[in-house]
Amino acid sequence: MNAQLRTSRHCGSRPPVCRVSAAAFAGLMLLAAAAVVGCSPKPASKVSAANEPPASAATPAKKEEKPTPFLKLANAEHALGVVPPGSSHAVTIQLENRGGAELTVKKEDPGDPALVYPTEVSVPAGESRPLTITVVAPRRPGKFGVKVGFTTNDPDRPLLVWKATGVSVEGALAMTTPAPVEEAAPVQALGTSAAAAQGKPPVLKIDHVTLDAGDIRKGKTAYYTFKITNSGKGEGQLSAKPGCGCTMLEADKTIAPGQTGVIKAKLDTAAYSGKITKAITVTTNDPKRPQWALVIAANVIPHVRVIPADHQYVVLFEGERKSVEFSLCSAERGVLEIKSVQETGTKLKRELVPAKVTFVADGKPASEPGYKLRVTIPGTLPAGEFSSVYALETNNKEEPKVTLTISGKVQKEIVVTPSTFYFVVRDGGKEKLTRSLSVTKRTGTFEITKVDVRGQPLTASVSAIQKGSSYRVDLTYKGGWEPGFINAILSIHTNDKAQPVLEVPLSASVVAPIPKQGGGG
Repeated sequence: MNAQLRTSRHCGSRPPVCRVSAAAFAGLMLLAAAAVVGCSPKPASKVSAANEPPASAATPAKKEEKPTPFLKLANAEHALGVVPPGSSHAVTIQLENRGGAELTVKKEDPGDPALVYPTEVSVPAGESRPLTITVVAPRRPGKFGVKVGFTTNDPDRPLLVWKATGVSVEGALAMTTPAPVEEAAPVQALGTSAAAAQGKPPVLKIDHVTLDAGDIRKGKTAYYTFKITNSGKGEGQLSAKPGCGCTMLEADKTIAPGQTGVIKAKLDTAAYSGKITKAITVTTNDPKRPQWALVIAANVIPHVRVIPADHQYVVLFEGERKSVEFSLCSAERGVLEIKSVQETGTKLKRELVPAKVTFVADGKPASEPGYKLRVTIPGTLPAGEFSSVYALETNNKEEPKVTLTISGKVQKEIVVTPSTFYFVVRDGGKEKLTRSLSVTKRTGTFEITKVDVRGQPLTASVSAIQKGSSYRVDLTYKGGWEPGFINAILSIHTNDKAQPVLEVPLSASVVAPIPKQGGGG
């Protein structure tokens, strides 16, 4: 039978409630007597050890944890969509600090291709700061991706990688580039139908935004059909504009509620080789989908193999000399024979010689007899764009003519990157935003003395990236443009005798606000 004993405070200790058996009762009474007489510490420490920490093993005070930053980024990836080759795109991201200490974010590699401003950001606890990343689409058409690395003092996210992806397509409209999710805004819709004005807009859905014809022999024609369904209550209206290189065959201008319309296009592959993409810009009166950038693609298999490609783009500085080489061989049975070469455009020194051409076929190295066309770009070309086109007559019946192109740019010592300012202004021209570019001199030193906006509603500021050799120019739009397209020239003045004024083209697409739809009808 168990009995309960409640002990009282004695000798500075506080034993808790204990449950003991009747058989141990006598022993406990003896211990209690000893405690009254001599306050023996040993039995007390045993009770303590069994029930609570002794004084010598007191629970240590908890270390006060230092507050740390906590980085929150809504979108670490940005889809640029379909963009023109060489176009620049400034994306502003918000760095939010949800921690209890100041957050520091710093660009990891100052030499990567994207322009970041500022290169280092400090964000107080509980606040956010903007950071602008400018990406330039490659001049070679096709899919591309850009990664920008940042280091942070967030212990849980010491490395931040921001990514941008897109498709560089000839003939694409720069204004079709979508904004990231956190700053998305619709572009101007095609128009407002009577049903939409009464609160019954069309709801348009397309089956695909990209169609790929796959492998197709050069000279053949690829055909594409996009299907668009209207599940809304209002009539859908469409306007389709093909980019360079493709032809519209059919495009429904209206789609009744519950019906499906089509957009048909074709692509003549005679002038292309390898993977190609072309754009079709579709404008609609759907307030939620006012514009689509449709992409048609194909992998054109040539009859004559050209390595590395039939078009090479070269960038060099004044006084610089460079050589470019094309390798050609048959992509079919038989040996390629080049009968003649005709050149147009910039006159460059060339040499055509028979050679063994190596390449990879079906994942394995291979070689065929063929030719090498070596072209030398002299150091005497003036600054600016240049282009040379070579028409080669061959013995291939399917591809009797092969066209090779070398184009490029000769730059002066001071280079502006990107070479143009581009704005997309929403909210009828009321939106405030900033675009940036860098001005760098390859050798020697210089200073920017003035930036002339030539009467445009813009303010310019200049900061040194590396004083004497590299500067950043921020251009802030203050509001004032009317909806439509803006084209202007800005002037960057320097103390360089050879390049005292740098003229930078500026273009802007000012989007009118979409009127709010009325209630029921």
